Amino acid sequence: MSQDPQSRKSSVSSLDEDDYEKIFNSDDQDASVDQNPDFKTPTKQGNGNSKNESLKIQELEEIVRQLQEKDEKARNEKSHEFFVRDLNRKDLKVVYYQRDQFEALETENRKLKERIGNLEGDLMMERMQMARICQQKIRNEESSNGNGNLEAFKKQYNVADLQLQLTDKDASIKLLQRKIENLEMELANETRKVLRPSVVIQHNKILQEKLDRLKQKFQKKKQYVERILNNLKFSVQEKIERLEVVIEEAEEEEATVTRGTVVGSLDQTVKEKEEYLEMLEGKK
Repeated sequence: MSQDPQSRKSSVSSLDEDDYEKIFNSDDQDASVDQNPDFKTPTKQGNGNSKNESLKIQELEEIVRQLQEKDEKARNEKSHEFFVRDLNRKDLKVVYYQRDQFEALETENRKLKERIGNLEGDLMMERMQMARICQQKIRNEESSNGNGNLEAFKKQYNVADLQLQLTDKDASIKLLQRKIENLEMELANETRKVLRPSVVIQHNKILQEKLDRLKQKFQKKKQYVERILNNLKFSVQEKIERLEVVIEEAEEEEATVTRGTVVGSLDQTVKEKEEYLEMLEGKK
């Protein structure tokens, strides 16, 4: 049977209670049908009654057939309705949304890895620069220490302690570098996982916050190391100048002693010559 769209829409809820009542309560005056479970088989109550029972059975069978067709169409339409609703709603759209979000996250992860690589490069450059500065300071100390007693000079002016502090700061920077490497590995592992986009986005925000905190810590360590290097530079320069003054004073004192010894020797020689001349005059 053909049904208009409005009737099909109303039949989505499968069979109604009224439809079932039509089967069993269509003829309230005929009690024999309701009392007989097998209502398809007519009872023998005369020709007129048998004919009426046969017509009623056919009518009921037609109603049942129509209801079955209606129920089948309702099931098909309901299934189609669910399918179209899922298509238009979210079930398949989520797939494309997750794909787009995951591609965007991969791009963001690549950018984060590039930033991590740049940060590691900055760390390496700072370490090399600190090493060069320390080596240059030591060479300057060696060249300015004229008496050759370099170890005593280092102990006297705590150069070894300053170098130890720089070594500690270098170890701290190495620790930061290891943290960044671990963070990069964690980020790579999360990228390989198939997660919901919202979870991945939230996790990447957490990783980004960790990176920002590490960068701030690294900047503070860098500034602290720079202050130590500046203090080392001025301290070493001051102590070198002090040592130069000590060396100059020592050289002046040595020169004064040498001049006094030479003058005394000359006076003694002159005195001996005078005595020799007086002796010669006495003989004459």
